[in-house]
Amino acid sequence: MRKAIPALVYGNAIILKPACLTPGAVVLMAEVAADTLPENMVQAVIGRGALGQALAEHSGVDAVGFTGSVAVGKRVAIAAAGHLVEVSLELGAKNPAVLNDASDLDRALDQILLATFAACGQRCTAVS
Repeated sequence: MRKAIPALVYGNAIILKPACLTPGAVVLMAEVAADTLPENMVQAVIGRGALGQALAEHSGVDAVGFTGSVAVGKRVAIAAAGHLVEVSLELGAKNPAVLNDASDLDRALDQILLATFAACGQRCTAVS
């Protein structure tokens, strides 16, 4: 969402390609967009890595954003480099929690646990 919304606000159409094992949220987002935005502003495509590579390599793509592993991020950057497009990568996040002399230790620990396990830890910003 942090990459999709600004692109749409500036009038760009976007193609979303989720991880092939977890496409549900992207499919839902595309369905909502179809009901609320001009036609074809948001497209969802589902497939394995070769599909993502084809998108990143396509000369009609002006920018590529990827969140995931360092290994796949390297492949995305190489694929997009062929036509010198903007690339935004969020890779291999490790997000520590630093606990200082908190006045309410129990509350601080509750917040750290929430930041770690909310959404089953499946967020690039999850505390790890």
